[in-house]
Amino acid sequence: MDRFHDGGAECVSDRTKWFRNEAESGDPLAQFIQANVALAHRNPGGVYRNSDAQRRQAEYREWLEKSAATGFSRAQNDLALLLLAEADKLDASNDEQSKVHVQHDGTTVQQSSSSADLRSRAAQLYELAAELEADAMYNVARVALEEAVAQSKAQPGTAATHFRRAVQLFQTAANMGSSLAMFNLGVANYNGVGTAAGQNLTAALKWFLCSETAEGMRYAAAAIRHPNNGDNANLTAAQHWTERAALMGDSSAQWQLVQTLHDEGNDGEAMKWLKVAASYNNDPQAMYALGRLILQRAGPGLAAAEQAEREAMEYLTTSAALGWQEATSFLASRRKEDSLVYQAVQAAVQ
Repeated sequence: MDRFHDGGAECVSDRTKWFRNEAESGDPLAQFIQANVALAHRNPGGVYRNSDAQRRQAEYREWLEKSAATGFSRAQNDLALLLLAEADKLDASNDEQSKVHVQHDGTTVQQSSSSADLRSRAAQLYELAAELEADAMYNVARVALEEAVAQSKAQPGTAATHFRRAVQLFQTAANMGSSLAMFNLGVANYNGVGTAAGQNLTAALKWFLCSETAEGMRYAAAAIRHPNNGDNANLTAAQHWTERAALMGDSSAQWQLVQTLHDEGNDGEAMKWLKVAASYNNDPQAMYALGRLILQRAGPGLAAAEQAEREAMEYLTTSAALGWQEATSFLASRRKEDSLVYQAVQAAVQ
């Protein structure tokens, strides 16, 4: 018996309509999904494929507003992120404090949109969502940290209470599963800011590793190598976490390994990490350094030299195309040298 069949008129290929009925009936999850369907019409770079970008942006905002109004925590968090992005844009452009908001049905309404108002509302939404949403709790902590930093700049020596509150909020977010909060707890313990015991490298190491982020792995290595660890530092473990961070795409860890190996005279092993940087991060500086090393280390024999030349030139031309000036200059110099050699050969033949 066939398990699949044509759904007929009810089978709609346009996914923008899949959840619309439920969304319009007031289902908060459907409204949240409907909001993100609008975003799905953009490419990964954030540019709309359609010409109706303004309408779709309005639709995204509208459905988020409706879902957030029901208390749906994910929508509250994402709406807060959107409001903060709008506030940053206003600050950068010095726009007027009010603007025309175009709704997805084409109608317009005048809305107040001062940067301060947007930030205030975003903070309120984070607070509302924080009880259920780890990301929102992290964002509440992040806002508290920004306030603590501002306080420390305005009145040095008066921000200790603010930093302690931020760390407590990061702790709550970490307990809810936020990897970014875990990383920030690591930083707090590493620097001894906002914590009851001051600097605690053991706790810092724990939270860096718990975060399972590339930056966390690199900081874990730094915690192990910290001078306060003295002779207890496990350098093998530190090397392991640095390599783990590099393989996870952390450019600082990649270059740290390259520099260390180069200083040790081990350019063969350094090339491995340059290739990681080039492939993971599309790093033009790594491509340039890799191309130069390949040319310098070309094996004996014509075939080996030709293979090295092809591989090196691929890295160098890509580096130049990505804007690395040293690669551009090197290629120009090579072309000039090749031209002079060709002219010399021609003159000798004649």
